[in-house]
Amino acid sequence: MEVVTRLATADASTLLREGLKRLLGDANDLLVVGLAANDVARN
Repeated sequence: MEVVTRLATADASTLLREGLKRLLGDANDLLVVGLAANDVARN
């Protein structure tokens, strides 16, 4: 039986979120199931 770790990432940076998705997506035992951005506005 193959064990697959499902994960979600959250960060305000689109570049970081997409970069992690690409890097982690290449792993056979990891599955990216969600991405989220920070919705807090900064002044």
